[in-house]
Amino acid sequence: MKASLECLYRLRSLLEDLSRVELEVCLKEAALLEETSEVLRDEQREAFSELAETKEIVLAQLAHRRELSVQEALRMAQQSVEQAKSSYLEHRKERQQIESVLGMQRSLDDLVRNRREQRWIDDWFGQKRRRPKG
Repeated sequence: MKASLECLYRLRSLLEDLSRVELEVCLKEAALLEETSEVLRDEQREAFSELAETKEIVLAQLAHRRELSVQEALRMAQQSVEQAKSSYLEHRKERQQIESVLGMQRSLDDLVRNRREQRWIDDWFGQKRRRPKG
């Protein structure tokens, strides 16, 4: 049972690590989308402030459309971040639960081993007293 618990613990640790990496990727993707959105907003403001030519109006409209699409991608990325975070926290909780069971199992094993050693010592001293000296 101990070996299977250790295998399960290792598996849960790997799942936790994988979830953490997925969360980091989602966070980086969301940050990149936020940066892109900010750049597009700046382009849009700049183009609208210089409405002198129709070319500038078209550029402003294009920037606005790109910003809307980036905003939608950002919303989706933020949902992915939340899902990844939830998954990571769940895997971490599972690993911690198994870790605590393993800790209790190790404590029990130590207790059994200590009792066995003490019984062996007691038996040894008991046999030594029964032996005739001579």
